[in-house]
Amino acid sequence: MAGTMRTSRFLAAALVAGVLVAPVLHAQSRGDGASRLQRLEDRADIERLLIEYGRTLDARDFKAYAALFAKDGVWSGGMGTVQGPAAIPTGGPAPKP
Repeated sequence: MAGTMRTSRFLAAALVAGVLVAPVLHAQSRGDGASRLQRLEDRADIERLLIEYGRTLDARDFKAYAALFAKDGVWSGGMGTVQGPAAIPTGGPAPKP
């Protein structure tokens, strides 16, 4: 069951990445070679980040999960909304909403 859940999260992350990135790539596909390469590299980075989110959550490595967020990144979940990696729950007390 755990393997199925990981596979589902992986597929969901890949789907989200494709849905978010594909329209941008399509709309800008007539750019020069350097900008097209940059878009492909950006897409690969986004896909890797989404997969890493899923991997760290599956492993229950909440500190590594929190470290994936930007300094001004916002986490919103059942325990409230917080900003920045240091404020993201890592197994300690729940943040205040």
